[in-house]
Amino acid sequence: MYNKFIYLIIILLLSTIQLSAQYLGGVGDGYGNIPICGSTLDGVTSPLQINPIAGADVYCQKGIASYSVSELSSVASSFTWTTSVPGAMIIGGQGTNTVTIFFATADPVTLSVVAQNICGDVSNMVEKEINSIVCTMFTGGINDGFAMITSKPAISLPVTWLSVLAELSNNMVKVVWQTSSEMDNDYFEVERSTNLVDFTTVARVDGQGDTDIVQSYHAYDYEPIYGVAYYRIKQVDFNGEYTYSDLVRVDYQIENNDCHLYPNPYVSDKLYANIPITYQGQTIHIKLLDVTGKIVTSSDVPFSKVIDLTSLVERKPQGPYIVQIEAGSNTSTHLLIKEF
Repeated sequence: MYNKFIYLIIILLLSTIQLSAQYLGGVGDGYGNIPICGSTLDGVTSPLQINPIAGADVYCQKGIASYSVSELSSVASSFTWTTSVPGAMIIGGQGTNTVTIFFATADPVTLSVVAQNICGDVSNMVEKEINSIVCTMFTGGINDGFAMITSKPAISLPVTWLSVLAELSNNMVKVVWQTSSEMDNDYFEVERSTNLVDFTTVARVDGQGDTDIVQSYHAYDYEPIYGVAYYRIKQVDFNGEYTYSDLVRVDYQIENNDCHLYPNPYVSDKLYANIPITYQGQTIHIKLLDVTGKIVTSSDVPFSKVIDLTSLVERKPQGPYIVQIEAGSNTSTHLLIKEF
C-alpha cells in the first residue's frame, strides 16, 4: 500500500513537470519552449499589443525612409503595413517589423501597422503621421570632405505638373501627362523601372519651351515588361537640368497563352508581337499570309518576349493579312489590318 502511494505521487509530479513544460519552458532550461494557444495555467492571457511606430516625422520628396515597430506584450509572427496614399510605396519589409518606404508624393502620409501572432490574435493598430519637406543639398568643394552635389532651388519650377497616368492599351503601356506651365522646357523622357532604382528610357517627347497654357502629352512603351513596372517623366531644360514627375504603377499580365499583335490596325512605323512565356526555349516561326491563305513572307526567330515584325509588313500593300505564329505545338493566328 505504501509503495502504491509513493508510485502515485511520482506520476503526479511527472505530470506536473510535463504540463509546466508546455507553458513555462525557456531556452536551454531543459523544458520545451513551444508556444501554446489558449489560456495560461492561471487562466489569464496577455493580449498582443505593439508600441508606437519609430521613424522620422518628415520625409524628403522622392526619398526613401525606414520605419519599425516592436511588441509591447506577447510575440508577433507577422506585421501588416499600409499607407494612406498610393505615392507612398512600401518597397521592402512587408510582413516584418521594419519597412522601407519610397515617397513619390508631396502629400501627407498616414502609416499604419497591425501585428498578428501564430494563434491568429490581432494587435491594436498604431499609426504615424508623416509630412513632406523639400530637401536641399549643398555643393561641396574639392578635398573639403563634403560631397560635390549641385542642387536646384525649390522655386521657379520649370514645369508645373497637373497629372501623370499610365494604362494598358492594346498590349502597350500608354503614358499620359499634363502640365499647366513650362519654362525653358526642352523635352520629356518617359522612364520605366521594376525596382524603383534602375530606370530605362522608353520614349522621348519634345516640350513647349515657355508656355502658360495647359499642355497634354502622351507616349507609348511598345515593349512593356510582364508584371509590375513603374513609370515617371523626366523633364529636361535647355541647359540640361532636369526634374521628375511622380511615379505611376502598371501591372501587365497576359491571362492566356496566346500571342498579341500591336498596334493593330497597323498605322505606325513599327509592328510588334508579345510572345507568352510558354513559348520560351523554342524557335518562333512567323508567317504572313494574304486572305487566300497564300504565304507572302515568313521568318524564323529565337524566342523573345517581344518580337519586332516590322520587316515582314513594311513594304507590303495596304489591306488585310493573316499572321501565324508557331512554336512547337503552339499556333496563334491573327487578322492584321495594314492601313498605310
